[in-house]
Amino acid sequence: MLVLDTELDAKIAQADSLSAGLSRLRESDHAAMLYRRDQHSVDMMSHAIQMIEKLESLPADNPTHIAVRARLSQKFRRVDDLIIQRLAEIDERIVAASESAATLSGAAVFTRQAYIKSLYSIRNQVLETMVDVIPARESLGIHSGEFREQAELTLFHHAERLVALLELSTAASLELARQRGLTPSDPSFLYAQTELQNQHETELAQLISITEALERLDVDTTSYRATIVKQRGVLSADLFKKDILKNIALEYWESVRATLGARSADVILNTLVILLILFAALWLSRFARRATNAALQRLNTTVSKLHKDILVSTSGVVIMGLGVLLALGQMGISLGPMLAGLGIAGFIVGFALQDSLANFAAGGMILIYRPFDVDDYVEVAGEIGLVKKMSLVTTTIHTFDNQTLVIPNNKIWGSVIKNVTAQRTLRVDLVFGITKV
Repeated sequence: MLVLDTELDAKIAQADSLSAGLSRLRESDHAAMLYRRDQHSVDMMSHAIQMIEKLESLPADNPTHIAVRARLSQKFRRVDDLIIQRLAEIDERIVAASESAATLSGAAVFTRQAYIKSLYSIRNQVLETMVDVIPARESLGIHSGEFREQAELTLFHHAERLVALLELSTAASLELARQRGLTPSDPSFLYAQTELQNQHETELAQLISITEALERLDVDTTSYRATIVKQRGVLSADLFKKDILKNIALEYWESVRATLGARSADVILNTLVILLILFAALWLSRFARRATNAALQRLNTTVSKLHKDILVSTSGVVIMGLGVLLALGQMGISLGPMLAGLGIAGFIVGFALQDSLANFAAGGMILIYRPFDVDDYVEVAGEIGLVKKMSLVTTTIHTFDNQTLVIPNNKIWGSVIKNVTAQRTLRVDLVFGITKV
């Protein structure tokens, strides 16, 4: 304990020495030394809190306990003023650095951004230390009710500021994505998007830190936890907490109500148009199926049943797909970037599903060359039976012992296909036994 007390005196002396030497520094070194002094201050207070925790393990009548407790009580009586002063100074330096960053260019911009980020980091450390100091002061018998209220108010202001900044950065990201959809080739949008994403991650990390500090003061942080879950955009354990889930649901409901109240007529009309497009596409797809089927029935040319089924199915799918695209356009979704994204996603999925695409290609070859048709008696991939159904991926065969086999088209096209019913005339080999009388 005496060793820790000596170390604390050394840390206090270092912090005082740094503060005294600030006036003799050049302006270029002043900011760096202030940052270093703040680090020493945080380290000093953390060391003092550690001493208080170890002090509790000593008997109350122990001479060392009494002496160290008296010294720490004296040091901790004014620590609240020191913390508030440090926070105010750091906030002023953040504002000054942010304003000067707008006038810089080149490498100086990145240097100033790194400096601002370090100031945010040291401020979070001071805020966390402020929370740790409260139970330490109370364990020394120092009344901390006013300091606790001030700490809660300070953390509340920082949390509200970060929530507002996160909502603004989210809105800015949405607007940027909309503008980028209009001019996707502009490289400045990519740079701006990266900057917004980095800013969003920094603000979210700060909000998480401050929320945890508020929870250590037994402050209700349900609304902040709900904001964190929404801004993260990924599943987390907090989402399944009843209060947080309720808060998120209420916020979304209020947002929907506000939107409907302000634009109810437009929303209703737009919804009706979208439903009308989808119903029209559904009706046209069914009509296209029937019309295609009737046209194929009237054709004099020989068209296999497999070709008819595929053509009928494809005609309906194409019409329905066009209807869905029109509905998405009516919803305000830009189709150009979406189709480009689908192309990239299709390439990735195609690479991952090579076997399925091989079946798809084999199905196309079977449809082109028509080695068999529905109800043909065939032997394919080592199996014998009647062809009952075929898609571009698989072929369904019923065996004579009433089994249903679903065979991938890749296996069928890659093996010998024997079609027994393809010819009207077949040779039948019969073996007779002759008994000599």
